[in-house]
Amino acid sequence: MPIFSKTWMEKQGRRIKICDREKTQSVNVCTPRNVEGDYEQVFYFREPFRTTLEELDVHADLPKLIDELRERSYKQLQ
Repeated sequence: MPIFSKTWMEKQGRRIKICDREKTQSVNVCTPRNVEGDYEQVFYFREPFRTTLEELDVHADLPKLIDELRERSYKQLQ
């Protein structure tokens, strides 16, 4: 399935990637090494439940952000 857009942000020294597809979205949290493709956690969202960089940036720290993603996602890989 092709990726339509990829955006990045950094939170407490960790890179977070959002990949948007036609009907799904993934939010990938890099390991401390910050290497693309090496993710500590991946969260998946379906339409109409998606997230944005602005929504992710509201959280002051990474553990709270991960808790929020865990609650909202339909599937999680660790």
